[in-house]
Amino acid sequence: MSITQLAGLILGVSSLAGILWLESANSGETRWPGVLALLSAVLIHTVMYVLYKSVGKKSPY
Repeated sequence: MSITQLAGLILGVSSLAGILWLESANSGETRWPGVLALLSAVLIHTVMYVLYKSVGKKSPY
């Protein structure tokens, strides 16, 4: 893992944590469907990245 990838990972996870923190702090309650949607998006992105890397294909983007 390169330093750029690590920095991107840290930025992404901290942004997600910040969004979840602010949303729950502003409303006074946690909205579980929103939390699950954000966590699912992170999980799906991770799975797709690993699959691309394991097959050896480069992303077309």
